[in-house]
Amino acid sequence: MQSWLRPTHYKNRPTTAQQSGGVYGHPGQIAVVILLIMAVLLVLGLSLASRTSQEIQLSGQQQDSTRVFNAAETGVEKALSDTTYFSDAESYGSKTVTLDAADLPTGLTGNITITPQSGLNTYVNEGASATIQLLNAGQPTLRINWSKRSTETSCNSRAALIIALYYNEGGEDKVQYTPIKPSCGYDSTRAVGFSDASVQSNTSGDYNHSYDFPVVVPNPKLVRIKPLYTGTDLNVSGISTAQAFDIRSEASEDPTGQTTVEKSAIQVTRTKPAPPTVLEYALYSGDTLIK
Repeated sequence: MQSWLRPTHYKNRPTTAQQSGGVYGHPGQIAVVILLIMAVLLVLGLSLASRTSQEIQLSGQQQDSTRVFNAAETGVEKALSDTTYFSDAESYGSKTVTLDAADLPTGLTGNITITPQSGLNTYVNEGASATIQLLNAGQPTLRINWSKRSTETSCNSRAALIIALYYNEGGEDKVQYTPIKPSCGYDSTRAVGFSDASVQSNTSGDYNHSYDFPVVVPNPKLVRIKPLYTGTDLNVSGISTAQAFDIRSEASEDPTGQTTVEKSAIQVTRTKPAPPTVLEYALYSGDTLIK
């Protein structure tokens, strides 16, 4: 009877399918998983290294940019501290100054260009004043434009102006006032007694109103223009003497042996010194003050 029974030691022997995909296949799967993990770690490591390299490069560029910008600021400060630059610029039409090693850090170069501006183009707040220098200007006729067409469309939203002309006659300082208002059906309760200014005939002009102001006094010194009721854009032309100076300061790295060069430029405007506007409201007296 026992010869018909299968021997017991064959009962748990693995089949061919079990050998190929069962316990004996696990070492190959583990190797694949390990390779995948190593590939992911390698990609993450390379990405981190690349990001770190980019951050170091950007940090270096930012430092270079800051150094160059600070050098350009140094040029502006140098120009503002020396009044002879402005007198030279006015005499010769412009003034260029090269910054030397004492002004700049090692490896940087720079220069300053100062250019006089004869006209005036600015915005003046209500109650403030724009100053036009007339010293040594002779007796010009000033073209005063105000009220931008693009922003001041309503007639009653525009400013009236008071033009104050300061001059010296016979050794005595005097002032002459000329009040003007827009000639566009202006509010009759405003600027009573003011003269009407002409409306710009050129429809493509930038300003709504203009006024030709002849300077016919001896020894003119300056003109102050004050807007009333609202601020306004103001443009004054017709004068050859400098009213302001454009200061452009440029700095850059020394290009020797460099593939890229950091550059920076700063431009500011400096107006001519003028007495403070508070003096327009001061009371002057010679030896005594009489009630």
